[in-house]
Amino acid sequence: MGFWKNVEERRNYLGITRKDLARQAGIKYAAIGAGLERDSMPAANTALRISKALHIPLENLLDEDFSDLPKQSEVSDFIKKQPLLTKYWSLYEDLERLPKKFRQTIIEMVHKLSLDSEKR
Repeated sequence: MGFWKNVEERRNYLGITRKDLARQAGIKYAAIGAGLERDSMPAANTALRISKALHIPLENLLDEDFSDLPKQSEVSDFIKKQPLLTKYWSLYEDLERLPKKFRQTIIEMVHKLSLDSEKR
């Protein structure tokens, strides 16, 4: 799947419009439609802006297929039924917004703290 198809899948997953994506990424609205039509790769800085606006690493937009992901409303409904997920969902969202290197460091710290507390 191409870059723009992945952008569309992620955009739909997040439940945002093309207009919202263009505004958040600081690109022209028409660029999204043109990219989809041509199935071309955008300039590097445009691709980075889009990945940041979609809260996803750029490499995921380059080679991941999001077509099997549930819609955001389905995820929200599922989370509402899970007390533990509800409790920690905002933490998950905050982690997803961090750059990958920081996110990985925090995850490793949590795992280490968890292992340390099990030893006590």
